[in-house]
Amino acid sequence: MGEILHARPDVYIYEDTIDYYRRESDNPLNYTVCAFSDQKKPLGIATMKILNEFSAELVVIAVLRDFERNGIGSSLLAAVETEARRRNKIFFTLKAFGPSDLDKQSQIALNFFRGHEICILGEYDFIWQGCYCALLAKRL
Repeated sequence: MGEILHARPDVYIYEDTIDYYRRESDNPLNYTVCAFSDQKKPLGIATMKILNEFSAELVVIAVLRDFERNGIGSSLLAAVETEARRRNKIFFTLKAFGPSDLDKQSQIALNFFRGHEICILGEYDFIWQGCYCALLAKRL
């Protein structure tokens, strides 16, 4: 997990955030999937957390830059959505930097989620201090 996130300083810039994602991926109550190369090199990771009886949240999804746009992120997302359905969740949610954040990586991420029928419910400036946070959801 850490090596994938540390390899993406353009996206994951805060060490405390990386530590949080690492703790969440290690939590046995959560569901984590990884993608590996044929040489067993980690290429991507996604972690889902159960929020309540109705919903699950994507905590993190990351793919090494050199392997983006090869279907790895889509496969990871499909795996965690499938697990959420298996656990009888109705909604799949996540937080991401919002559309008001003009950062190119944020816009790429939002387009990725939109392409998987995950829509923005709203954007707020009080969830993450100093950043616009979009709440996204999909009915499973």
